Amino acid sequence: MNRNGPSAALLANGRLHLQHGPIDLIIEAWGERAEVAAAYRQASARFADILEVLVQELAQLRTPLGEAYPLLRGPVARRMLAACWPYRAIYITPMAAVAGSVADEILQAMLEGRSLERAYVNNGGDIALHLAQGTALTLGVVNNVDNPAIDATVTLSPSMPVRGLATSGWRGRSQSLGIADAVTVFAADAAAADAAAVDAAADNKNPYIYMSKETMGEASLKLGLGSFGLKVVYRLRWRYSFRWRIVRRVTFAGFFKRTKMPVDLSAINKYEDLLFSSGFTQFCKGAVFISDRPSEVHLNENKRLHNLNGPAAKWRDGSAIFKANGISIPNYIALTSKDSFTKKMILNEKNADYRRLIIQKIGIEKTIELLGAEVISEETFSVGGKYQLLSIDYDNSGNRRPYLRMENPSLGLTHIEGVSNECKTVRDALAYRNGMVSYYEPVKLT
Repeated sequence: MNRNGPSAALLANGRLHLQHGPIDLIIEAWGERAEVAAAYRQASARFADILEVLVQELAQLRTPLGEAYPLLRGPVARRMLAACWPYRAIYITPMAAVAGSVADEILQAMLEGRSLERAYVNNGGDIALHLAQGTALTLGVVNNVDNPAIDATVTLSPSMPVRGLATSGWRGRSQSLGIADAVTVFAADAAAADAAAVDAAADNKNPYIYMSKETMGEASLKLGLGSFGLKVVYRLRWRYSFRWRIVRRVTFAGFFKRTKMPVDLSAINKYEDLLFSSGFTQFCKGAVFISDRPSEVHLNENKRLHNLNGPAAKWRDGSAIFKANGISIPNYIALTSKDSFTKKMILNEKNADYRRLIIQKIGIEKTIELLGAEVISEETFSVGGKYQLLSIDYDNSGNRRPYLRMENPSLGLTHIEGVSNECKTVRDALAYRNGMVSYYEPVKLT
């Protein structure tokens, strides 16, 4: 990943991945190859300054809307404002529609001058859509990203007035105004769906309870509380690492007790002792399931549960969960020592992401040694780096097939993937995975 600016990468399945800071887009388009390639280039070009321009107006975008219509300059910022303006009577800031607005902006750039059958821009579940006549698109809704499964599906057609959808709930990575697990909204564009989903997920519109961390800090200074506001911010940030469900409410309750602001805390106080003496909680009708605090927790640099050498979180009774970068993984990947992996274990893993984690754990050279790979073609490009076409006996029966070894410059990872048996050279393999008749070297990777 390029930490200094936006990055773009074409994924193995033909989708486009754009990332810069907190913005992480997955894009897919259908149509003639040349049209799809041109649309991807246009999306990458438009993405180049999206975050930079947004940051210039961040203070205004984080300000709750009132009666006066703010004057914003950036095109994405104006989309955010337009989507949130209908909800100004409640506590809302334009940031409620940031993900959907970015998705809409990139989709518009993709479609300019292009002829595509279908396309979508997925920004963390807030999705902008394009459907040409005679096409359709089926979408799935995942309620809990920590335990991903399709909970519902819907098929959209061009005749429907839907070109955007968004899902909001307490499990999301951004601030939620309520306790709904997931609320999915379909709208004319992704920005409108995003703003409506945030509002629909709310169960309490009290502006004091949902004060932002920045506003809390400012209020504490104005009230002469010194560093108290900063302590609240740090305490809140630490507890978010464990994603405990009622942390925000209890932490905010402590803040308002100290400030003596006029707010009813009766619905919050009873949870305070529970929060500070337990771990994860799940509230159900007539019952509350409470777990012990974890005895062992491993996080990556983004504060997500991650461990390739054991449980990501473990409890004193021996129970554990296994995750990599916040995503659940099969137990065997974390529990098998890197010296105990076999060729059969690698090749029997059909999930490309899980296989990539195994390779990351044992190392690319060890992987090639285990697979008994033979190099049948090798080429280094001035843009894109070094590639190798390997021949691997994939079932231990003498039946060899080609695999492409390559480096992902945007992620800094090396991985291996199978290609067509017709591929005899590196260029054949690259043309196959990129959907080309013949491979041509890019002038620049974005």
